[in-house]
Amino acid sequence: MPSEHPLHRLRELCMALPEVTERLSHGEPMAHICRDKGMPAVRTVNDWTHADPEVEEAIASSRRDGWDAIAWRCRETARGRGDSTDDVRRDKLIVETDLKLLAKWDWKRYGDRIRNEITGADGGPVETRYAGYSDAELDKLIADKLAALK
Repeated sequence: MPSEHPLHRLRELCMALPEVTERLSHGEPMAHICRDKGMPAVRTVNDWTHADPEVEEAIASSRRDGWDAIAWRCRETARGRGDSTDDVRRDKLIVETDLKLLAKWDWKRYGDRIRNEITGADGGPVETRYAGYSDAELDKLIADKLAALK
């Protein structure tokens, strides 16, 4: 079992981080990278990112680059190049799956934007009739409305 001495952990970080970030930047998932012999566990990499903002930014930047690489491969596959299997249905499944994952991982760049706006009549501002009333005044208005219904 490896020593938990801080120098050992630093040495492990210095040896593994360049390969981890390089592979992430090509779109390889962290779990896949960390399964390889000699690579740190996913939890270890997560501990590094929580302990050091520079490591956190390096990992995040590499992930963003990796997502761009995946998006590019989707474009190439959709055009019958790159990772294309020459089976249109299979390629469509691959592209759709990758695009759905990209939308989950980086929804700001790859997700569908849904924007809800609330407007009043004819696109105008929302009318706020009862704004500014105290609770007592609102209670009286409600009681008056209920009395009028009887």
